[in-house]
Amino acid sequence: MKKIILATALSISAVAFAADQKEGKATLEYTIKAAKYAQGHVKNAEYGTLTLDYANQSVKLFVSEKSSCKVGRPCPAVVRALSVELPISSVETDACGIRHVTAMKDDRVVDGIMQKIKVSDSSDMTCRTFAAVVPKATYETAYYNRMNAKLIEEKSTMELSLKNVIDASAAILLKYQIHIGFSPDPTTMTLTVDAKGEVLAIERRMRTKKVSRTEIAQLSQSVLEKLKQQIATVPENTKLIDDQEGKPICSDSPVAQIFAYSNGQEIQIYESAGCHTSKSYDGEANSLTNAVLGLTYLAR
Repeated sequence: MKKIILATALSISAVAFAADQKEGKATLEYTIKAAKYAQGHVKNAEYGTLTLDYANQSVKLFVSEKSSCKVGRPCPAVVRALSVELPISSVETDACGIRHVTAMKDDRVVDGIMQKIKVSDSSDMTCRTFAAVVPKATYETAYYNRMNAKLIEEKSTMELSLKNVIDASAAILLKYQIHIGFSPDPTTMTLTVDAKGEVLAIERRMRTKKVSRTEIAQLSQSVLEKLKQQIATVPENTKLIDDQEGKPICSDSPVAQIFAYSNGQEIQIYESAGCHTSKSYDGEANSLTNAVLGLTYLAR
């Protein structure tokens, strides 16, 4: 009996060690293949993704809602979507190697909202089963409605499909994204530069659901190292300044943003929206912005 107990303990320890290794370096990208959303969360879902980012200790949930625009008619630049990112608060690994991840943020003490995402990550499951174990997730919210003097609690449930596993060695360094909503088929284009120097462009069309991925370029090692050095010096509290502050705002212009990633932090260094351009006047951030904008011409 002692030998059995010892063998079980060693097996569980091995699973926990594997989990720790994965939690330190991997990002898991899921698509939402089936869901039951609470009315207060999503009313008319089109597609959704969930990102389990062990490297940066966060969970991101994104669900786009279907456009109400008629075919052939222009659509508004803003498309309704549920977009949540929460810090991981706990990871528990069971005897079968399934990680039960909880990410949450509770602002009810300041009259805000509690948000919680739970994910069952079965990607490293060690137990044998007759049927595949489907990864699942829940999104819960709670807040106090002072008008009706009651607590409002809602819960959405989701079934997931693992789409991609990204090693931290290929973590994103820079990201440019632009949303063109005033069109028959609203489009989002994302361009990323990862830690291996690969420049990738992904175009997603909201109405037709077409997705295209294009490898734009491979940066040389010297250029890549220069970018990493520049990113490391960008202040985490970088502020964007709007040069057109106080001037009229366009309601149908594309929305473009640039982000830099350093030490697990997302730092916004550029935004163009409503015919206004906001950017950082930090020297390195400005240099990175120009470099990324230059790369976008390759994606056209």
